[in-house]
Amino acid sequence: MTPKDTIYNGADEKTRAFSAKLIPTKKAIIGLKTPFVESVAKDIAAGKYGDVRIVVGSLSDDVYEELLIKSFVVAKLKTDDETKRADVRNIVAAIDNWANCDMFVARCKFIGKDREKSSFLSSLAAHSGSPDL
Repeated sequence: MTPKDTIYNGADEKTRAFSAKLIPTKKAIIGLKTPFVESVAKDIAAGKYGDVRIVVGSLSDDVYEELLIKSFVVAKLKTDDETKRADVRNIVAAIDNWANCDMFVARCKFIGKDREKSSFLSSLAAHSGSPDL
């Protein structure tokens, strides 16, 4: 089974309808519950579906839950600072709603370590155009 098969097989119409009312986004909404999204992201990050970078690259920024999965995987990956910053910039550029933002940032445990250097937040603020980051 491919990651997309897994993702779309987990869709639930009630969850989709609820999310569509709650989340202001132009992205398509599949209707996945957060624990399911976390599970899929964990499997992708562990390499269950093959090369992590290829799988993440195959997920769409135009689908709310696919972007959410991508962001969860990026938050989990152990990479060098430059790669992490590039990954985060790509995720931030695709975010168009509070839910993707809140759930991504909540999983970015690496920010606490980099906050002492402040280089991570400075680079992210420069990308986002917000001086408040």
